[in-house]
Amino acid sequence: MPRPRSLTALLVAATALAAFVAFAPAAGAQIRASSAAVPAAVTSAPWPRPAVPNAIRIRLHVGTDTLHLKDSRNYILRMPRVKKTGPLYIRGGGNVRLVGGYMSTKVKGPNIVIMDDSGTRNGRIVHIEGLLINGSSRVPSDGIKIKAPHTVVQLEHDRIVGLHGSLRGYHADVVQPGGGVKELLIDDFTGSSHYNNFYFRRETHPLEPAIGRVIIENTNMFGYQNPGTIPRRTLRGISIGTQPDPPSNDSSALNCNVTNTLWMRNFWVRPPRGVRSAQFVYPHDRMGGLAARCDSAYSAATHTVDWPRLRASNGGMVHGRVHVGRHRAFVRARTVGLHYRG
Repeated sequence: MPRPRSLTALLVAATALAAFVAFAPAAGAQIRASSAAVPAAVTSAPWPRPAVPNAIRIRLHVGTDTLHLKDSRNYILRMPRVKKTGPLYIRGGGNVRLVGGYMSTKVKGPNIVIMDDSGTRNGRIVHIEGLLINGSSRVPSDGIKIKAPHTVVQLEHDRIVGLHGSLRGYHADVVQPGGGVKELLIDDFTGSSHYNNFYFRRETHPLEPAIGRVIIENTNMFGYQNPGTIPRRTLRGISIGTQPDPPSNDSSALNCNVTNTLWMRNFWVRPPRGVRSAQFVYPHDRMGGLAARCDSAYSAATHTVDWPRLRASNGGMVHGRVHVGRHRAFVRARTVGLHYRG
């Protein structure tokens, strides 16, 4: 198990961030995607497993698990000792821990959905560690979907790869907080989908809760060639901003609205063959109209992509850059899954 750390560092970081945001540029002011390293106080991952006093332990099934947990209780979820082929829905609860396990849903849709309910405590933590999800069931599926604006989601030492999706079918994303999240903390992670990898665009049909602070560390994402299907290649390694109407409108200024702060450190993407680096992120480097101010840019000198002229009218910010190229998997299949104990 990665060494746990004190929450003091996060509290210090939150205080510093609040002070920083208080002096952020006014609406419409230019915000540059910083190439500076993420401050150590913010990025001293790994994220510790949350305390779960008097936890209720639930042994999950091989098939579908639809859980509606008591908000006053904490939970430890135990994956089955074989591959789980049904999805897992986690609604409500206090702090929730899931450590280890292997799954690939045979039900079209997400493998895991994390949801708040009407009584969810603001700031509760759902921690997923040592999990392997892949596309071995050959069913269109997401990795993890999040609809939890009051919840801190921690993804630590996980591998989600080989997901299947298509333009006219199911849009398979590795991680998508489409229903909002309070904070999304990702460390030591490897992922890939035939459709989208990290999809962090706020949805607007209808308008969903904002995506809170996101920290990505020690992570690599890669893409595929998709012979015989559309898209022909994985679309993006990471997508940020807010969806306009329609989401494919690359000229809308909404595309530039990052809803909170995104921190990246040691985050790598490897585009599939034939895809330019600055096109493997969104916003890409050929946005139009008012969205041109958040074009991505590739630096051949540093082999990185960022958004150097990003302007977010709502105060959202991007810190760090996306490294482009082949990188060893931060999480290999043999280090997670059924035998992971942490």
